[in-house]
Amino acid sequence: MSQTLFTFWLNTDVKDQFKEVCNQVGLSLTEALTGSAMLVSREKCLFFDIATAFESDGFEPDDHLFYSEKNIAELARRAQELDEGKGDVHEFIKVNE
Repeated sequence: MSQTLFTFWLNTDVKDQFKEVCNQVGLSLTEALTGSAMLVSREKCLFFDIATAFESDGFEPDDHLFYSEKNIAELARRAQELDEGKGDVHEFIKVNE
């Protein structure tokens, strides 16, 4: 089976807490995330409520989800600016961190 690299940004405190839980049950972060991805792919659903996942610790779902009204409005504003010729076309910028 072929594999691919999957990279994403995560709050450092959340990552550290997640890593601690994984360590307590004897899993690496990679094993836990791979297992979660396999389960979601097989069951065709998330096994937790995504809206409530962001509500704890002061997160508001509307500020973090891609399809929130706030984000959709921002994307529409940016698209309008591009339509009006207010943007620059450039090559993909790769950030190495």
